[in-house]
Amino acid sequence: MLRRPPTLITLTSDDIAAYEANRQRRQWEQSQNSQLSSLSSENIGGGKDKDPNDELRPLPQEKARITRTREERIMGSRN
Repeated sequence: MLRRPPTLITLTSDDIAAYEANRQRRQWEQSQNSQLSSLSSENIGGGKDKDPNDELRPLPQEKARITRTREERIMGSRN
């Protein structure tokens, strides 16, 4: 196995300042995005969390209709 000398990494104060500036910018963007998303969800959903599966569930009147038709299939129509 060939040996080679270790790689030296040098950080300057400019590198650290650039990293800190980028980190603060990303944190600011995340806070802005979270504020926008909370405002939009309050405006759209009335302030409560929305279940993504709600659109797939039948409405109560549809559920009753589905139950009636099932009972009619099993018991027959009662006129």
